[in-house]
Amino acid sequence: MSEAPARPRAGRGRAVALVALVVVVNVGAYALLATDTAQRWLTALEQYAYGGSFLLSLLTNATVAVPVPYNPVVLQIMTVVEWPFLVAVLAAAGSALGESTGWWVGAQGRAVLPSEGRSGRVVTWLHRQSERRVPAAGALAVLAAVPNPAFDVAGLVAGTAGLPYPLFLVATFVGRLVRFLVFVLAAPVLLDAWPF
Repeated sequence: MSEAPARPRAGRGRAVALVALVVVVNVGAYALLATDTAQRWLTALEQYAYGGSFLLSLLTNATVAVPVPYNPVVLQIMTVVEWPFLVAVLAAAGSALGESTGWWVGAQGRAVLPSEGRSGRVVTWLHRQSERRVPAAGALAVLAAVPNPAFDVAGLVAGTAGLPYPLFLVATFVGRLVRFLVFVLAAPVLLDAWPF
């Protein structure tokens, strides 16, 4: 009888460890960008900023359930280019295409999604939203706009629920475009918060 309570604690312990790891990786990435070496590297890459922002966003978002912090790099790129709005569009396009891997895995039926607890409730809610296309697109756009690792789950659910890929792609692009446009408009405030 004492084994039953230990299982939820072990699951919570793994979840807490995963969240702590994600925080450490993100803080480490921000700290790394503050170094002189990183600043010189980013300056040297200025000539590749537009294509680089697309590729960076594509590759870092192609991972499923492994968050890779790329937002501060895109923000830094925006501060050194002549057309930051173009960087926003390219980063949003690369990000939306990269997130397609989650939709594809879900569409193949290989996604193992939680069905119990808080995560299960989120998955159930996302499934219900995916049944109605306009609300599903709205929910995806909102989730894509906010920097969070949970969007991978939304992509998996959209794929398993049969949400059409073009709708997923457009909603994700719109959400990410909103995020990067906010980056362009709020760059001074964000750079004060995260001094690179």
